Amino acid sequence: MLAFRIGWGFRASIPLDHVLGARRVERPFIGWGVHGWRGRWLVNGSLQDVVEIRIDPPARGWVAFVPLRLRTVWVSLADPDAFLTAVGR
Repeated sequence: MLAFRIGWGFRASIPLDHVLGARRVERPFIGWGVHGWRGRWLVNGSLQDVVEIRIDPPARGWVAFVPLRLRTVWVSLADPDAFLTAVGR
């Protein structure tokens, strides 16, 4: 199970067998925090070392206590290579 949390603003749990793929991405992300809509969410504290996680079937998450479904999550990580190795992608 992958678990993500940023204070009270965002939390999600994603079963590993729902992860279609994960990869490092170099996109022009702007801003920090939690941003998203319609199943695609950026959850970051940094603009560097971002990993894209594709999910199917969609996983449950919450933003500001409102439930949502996640299809894609971009997350900044301290060690993205170790994360990718751990999830086997």
